[in-house]
Amino acid sequence: LVLMAAGLVVWDRMSPSVAVPEASQLAAQTAGEAQTTLPITQKVSNQSIAVLPFVNMSDDPENEYFADGLSEELLNRLAQLPELRVAGRTSSFEYKGQNLDLREIAQNLGVANVLEGSVRRSGDQVRITAQLIQASDGSHLWSQSYDRTLEDVFRIQDEIAEKVAANLDVIMSEERRELMRRVGVRNVDAFVAYQKGWEAFVEAHRAAKVSAALAEANEHFRQATELYPDFSAAWYWQADRYQHVLFEPGATPAELQQAAEEVERLLTAAYEHAQTPQQRAFTNLTRMVFSDDWTGVSVQLERALELQTCAGPNWSEVLYVFNAVKNPAREMEVYLECMGGAQSVLAVQRESEALLLTGRAEAALEQADQAIVEFGQDNWTSAIRMDALLALQRWDDAIAEARLIDLADKRFGYLLPITLAMAGQHGEARELAQRWLQIEDRDRRSELILHSALGDRDRANALAAEFDARPVGHMFLAGALLDCMCGALFDLEVAPNLAARLTEAGYHWPPASPIRLP
Repeated sequence: LVLMAAGLVVWDRMSPSVAVPEASQLAAQTAGEAQTTLPITQKVSNQSIAVLPFVNMSDDPENEYFADGLSEELLNRLAQLPELRVAGRTSSFEYKGQNLDLREIAQNLGVANVLEGSVRRSGDQVRITAQLIQASDGSHLWSQSYDRTLEDVFRIQDEIAEKVAANLDVIMSEERRELMRRVGVRNVDAFVAYQKGWEAFVEAHRAAKVSAALAEANEHFRQATELYPDFSAAWYWQADRYQHVLFEPGATPAELQQAAEEVERLLTAAYEHAQTPQQRAFTNLTRMVFSDDWTGVSVQLERALELQTCAGPNWSEVLYVFNAVKNPAREMEVYLECMGGAQSVLAVQRESEALLLTGRAEAALEQADQAIVEFGQDNWTSAIRMDALLALQRWDDAIAEARLIDLADKRFGYLLPITLAMAGQHGEARELAQRWLQIEDRDRRSELILHSALGDRDRANALAAEFDARPVGHMFLAGALLDCMCGALFDLEVAPNLAARLTEAGYHWPPASPIRLP
C-alpha cells in the first residue's frame, strides 16, 4: 500500500543501479523458502566489482560533483562488459563517506572486488588515484596515479576501466574498448551539471510538492543536455518532473495536457540519444507505457529484461501488477542482487514490496523490521511493516502498526482506516477516513484505495473514471493498483482507457493481490 505513495520515480532507474522491481504474479515459493537477507547466497563471482565514490581531496567542495561524475563514468564503462557483474550506483553510492571495512561493503554488495580512489583538482590540473582491491584479503590487484590536465580526464577514465577489466580476466578487444568509450559523457562540465541535478533530484523527492521542487534539478539536467546533447540520462530525468504533475493533485486540465506532452518530448529525446542497449530498451518501454497504445509493450518488456543489468532505466514496475513477467521469481533474484546492501529506507521498502509481489510475506516482514532497526520508527517504516502484516492477515498487529502513523499525513494517513476496515472495524474506519478526507492536497491514489477498502464501490468507480479520462490516466490507475497490491480497486468497465491498454498488451485483470481487501 505504500509503493506509489512513497514516490515511485525516485527509485534510481537511469543513473546506473536499479534493477527491475519484482513481478506481480505470485511465486510458488513459500515464505519459509525465501531468502531474507540481502547478500547473495550463491558463490560470489571473481568477476564482480563495486565502484565506490572517489574521494574529493580538493579544497573546493564543488569538486565533489566532479569526483562523483568520474566514479559514475567508470561504473558505466565497466557495466558494458557482459562478463562483469557491476554493483549499481544506488547501492555503491550509499557507502559514500562511510569509513567501513571493504570486506563488509563487498559482502553487502555481493561482489569480490572494489574499485576506490581519490581526485584532486586545481584549475586545469587533476590528480586521480585508483586502486582495485580484492575484498577477501584486502590485497591490491592494481593501482595507479595520474597527473594530467583536465582535457585528459576521458583518456584516464578509459585507461582505468581497461586496466580494471584486464585485472579481472576480461579479454579486451577494440570492439569492447569502443563500447566502453561510447557510453561515456565526453564533457566534464556536463557530468558535473548532471551530478548537481541528481543531488537536487533526490532532495526534491522529500518535498511536499515534488514537481515544484524538481525545478532546480531540471535546470541542471537541462544544462547537461545543452553541453552534451547525447546525455540520455539527463533527458530522461527531466521527464520525471512532468510525470509528477500527472500524478499530483491540483493540476488543471491544460497543465495535465502540457505535462503529458513534455513527458513524450523528453523521453523521445532520451531514447534518441541512448548510448546502450539497456538505455534504449528501458527508455523505449517508458515511452510506451506513457503512450496511448500498449501494443507491443509485453514484447518490449521481455526484451528489456533480457538485457537487464544493474543499470537499466525503467517504469516497468507498473506492469508487474498485471502478471506481466514470465519468470517473476527470477526477476526477484535479479532485483535483490542489484539492490543488495543499499542502505536507505527506500531500498528496504523496495525489497519488501518485491518480496510481497512474489509471495514471500514473512521475508517481507523481516525486511520491514530491518528498516525500523536501521532507520528508526516513522510513518514510512511503519507503512512498510504494515503492508507485510496485512499480507499475512495479522490484523491486530497491522492495526497496532498503523496507529503509529500520523493520520494527518496526506501520504500515509489513510493507512489506518484501511487497516481497520480490513479487520472488520468499520465504524472507527469510517470515522477516521472522513477526517483524512478533509486534508487538502491529499494523495488522490490513496483516496481511491481508501474508498475501495471501505466498500464504497460507487465512489471508487467514480474516481477511477475521473482519473482514467485524464491525459495518461491509465498510468495513474496502474500506479494506484501497484500502490495497493490488493486486486481490483474498481470495475474495469469504468476505465475504458486502461482497459484498452491491457487489451493491447494482452495483460490480465484482475491485478495481483498479495494484500486482500475485505
